[in-house]
Amino acid sequence: MAPNLPSAQFMSAELAVTVWQRPVVRIHLSANWQTMAAGTELFATISGLQPATHYKFRVVAENELGAGEPSENIAVRTEGEAPTGEPQSLSVTAMASDQLRVTWAAPVQHLWNGEILGYYVGYREHGLGRAGGYNFTTVSAKNSGSGAALLTGLKKYRKYGVVVQAFNEKGPGPTSNEVIAQTLEDGHIEAETKVTSEINTELHGLQKYSNYSIQVWAYTQIGDGVKSNPIFCLTDEDGKE
Repeated sequence: MAPNLPSAQFMSAELAVTVWQRPVVRIHLSANWQTMAAGTELFATISGLQPATHYKFRVVAENELGAGEPSENIAVRTEGEAPTGEPQSLSVTAMASDQLRVTWAAPVQHLWNGEILGYYVGYREHGLGRAGGYNFTTVSAKNSGSGAALLTGLKKYRKYGVVVQAFNEKGPGPTSNEVIAQTLEDGHIEAETKVTSEINTELHGLQKYSNYSIQVWAYTQIGDGVKSNPIFCLTDEDGKE
């Protein structure tokens, strides 16, 4: 005669199954029709299962005359855990002088440990000897599990370190390796300053920590002369003009 329907209690990736039945000599407990445990006890603890995964269990009683019919199946789902894999194929591209576009692929699926709900995208200024942490923004997951984000309001022509981590209902997983990218320089802006007979002048109203090219040429009432070769310079970071 088949054992009664088993009941299950589970936590994380470990599942304890308790069986109520008539006295028998031996019990075979199978998960997805692989024998997981055998003995004369009325319960068994199964370890090594995958988080957030569906399993079916059944029990077969056996005595000296052989095995009986299996019990009815019981379907269970193990508890989820935070992801144990980091996002893949992280790429960061400069889109403007204050913008970076970030793209990535989902972690390897068997490391999701549940449904991926979204991603945390972290960024910080790189290479200035600062020990500050990342600024994080949250991005919802697409159906494919991949994602993209546009980071705005960044400093011009600066390097940034970017990381991404996936999260599910149990929390965030490990962060990806940091990728370094640099925002673009300012767009070209032309400005002309007229000087009388002086051979030097000062330029005001420039942007701090920005690249400029400077040319000089003479002019008369008839028109402009030949322009000099440009020289290139970078204004100070502290705003000194």
